Amino acid sequence: TPNIINIVFLSELTALKGLNVFPNPVNNQLTVEVPGTTFTYSLTDASGKMLQNGNTVWEQSLIDFSSQTSGVYFLRITHESGESAVVKIVK
Repeated sequence: TPNIINIVFLSELTALKGLNVFPNPVNNQLTVEVPGTTFTYSLTDASGKMLQNGNTVWEQSLIDFSSQTSGVYFLRITHESGESAVVKIVK
C-alpha cells in the first residue's frame, strides 16, 4: 500500500491531504500523488544540492531515480497555494 515515509516538514495538511510517495526506498522510479491537484517538486541530496525539479500536469508524477547513487534525498512537494511538504527518500 502506498504511504508517506519520513515526512520531514509539512506546512499545512489541507492542500496536500492524501499525499502518497512510493516506493520508499526507491530503485529507479518514484511515484508522487497528490489527489485533486497539480504540484511542483524539487529533489535535493543530503547536502542540499538541487538535483531535479519540475511541474506536474496531472495529480501524479513519476520521478526518475535511475541516475542517482545510493543515499538519502529530500523531495519538496509544493501545492499551487504555496503549502509544502518535504519527504525523506532513501535509495
